[in-house]
Amino acid sequence: MNFSISFPLYLLAFISILITFQIIATEVTSNSITVSVTASGGDGSIVSYHYSIDDGEYISSNSNSYTFENLNAETSYDISVYVSDSNERDSNIYNVDVTTESDLISFTITDIYTSTTTMYRADEGMVFKEWLNSDYNTSDCWEHCPDSFEDDRVYCGSFKILSIGRDEIITNGASYSYDSSESIPLIPCR
Repeated sequence: MNFSISFPLYLLAFISILITFQIIATEVTSNSITVSVTASGGDGSIVSYHYSIDDGEYISSNSNSYTFENLNAETSYDISVYVSDSNERDSNIYNVDVTTESDLISFTITDIYTSTTTMYRADEGMVFKEWLNSDYNTSDCWEHCPDSFEDDRVYCGSFKILSIGRDEIITNGASYSYDSSESIPLIPCR
């Protein structure tokens, strides 16, 4: 008795080119995305990688890593990749969605007494005086004597933020605080 199984040619081509495929966004900034591809399997070796962003034209490369540049901050991008092997066969197309980082820094201000923490955004290199007078300041924070050098304190409500001067550069990821149980008397502006 003879026994045989036949597969359609396109199914054999798919099985023989690829067993595993992984796309990883290895570095993401506010204006670039780097992806790395790991692909293996099949009876041919991988000879080229093809990258596309947002259904654009594919870019061919011999490298399993590619960087898309000149992107917009805080934007989601659809990255598509496929590989070609030494038998001149192409894999399926695989996709990954990646969102670029913000080009703003973030920091928090905490009321120690109530344990309330709020996150805020600012431009990199911004000092508190600039932030207080910007659209990023969505709080009740203000500077007491804007035209005085004697009192450079920053307040949230009627409470002084601890250890902050209005000319201090805001640090990305920093946590600033005040204690609403201790009202600080305002010094008259000169």
